[in-house]
Amino acid sequence: MKRLINVMAAAAAVVLLVPGAQAAKEKTMSDVKLTLAVQTEQGRVRVGVVLKNEGTRTVYVPRTLAVDKDPPGRLFDVRDADSGEKLGYEGIMIKRGPLKAADFMELKPGAEQQNSIDISNNYSFKAGKRVYQIAYEGLYWADMKEEPDMAKALTLTSAPLLFTYGGK
Repeated sequence: MKRLINVMAAAAAVVLLVPGAQAAKEKTMSDVKLTLAVQTEQGRVRVGVVLKNEGTRTVYVPRTLAVDKDPPGRLFDVRDADSGEKLGYEGIMIKRGPLKAADFMELKPGAEQQNSIDISNNYSFKAGKRVYQIAYEGLYWADMKEEPDMAKALTLTSAPLLFTYGGK
């Protein structure tokens, strides 16, 4: 009976450790932390972006997110917080070819990159004071050659963030 209890305890320990091992493995695959902050003043909506490489290897993050002040195309998912309706995009759209290494910025282990992006004229904010939700979902790479290998892409996401804006 005592042996059966020991076997059951060992089996339970294995079951409990396996999900932990998976979580640890997933943590190492998500080395980049992305934080957004929104500042609304003087009729402008500015998105503060902080990218931090918490891993032990160099990664490659989207240049449009890391350094561009007025990125071409819909970079963020912006929604009316009450209705969930996605805001229309009114900014510059540039038709472009496949992604290249030049579209990404190297971020060394422990490094942090900050950017401020003005999205005031890029999304169809409604008149009057409203609450909006903003989030980002994109890709980054742990290694980069001339052309990103889509099979090796890692997901880069921010937590959804609520902000209030008075509209145009």
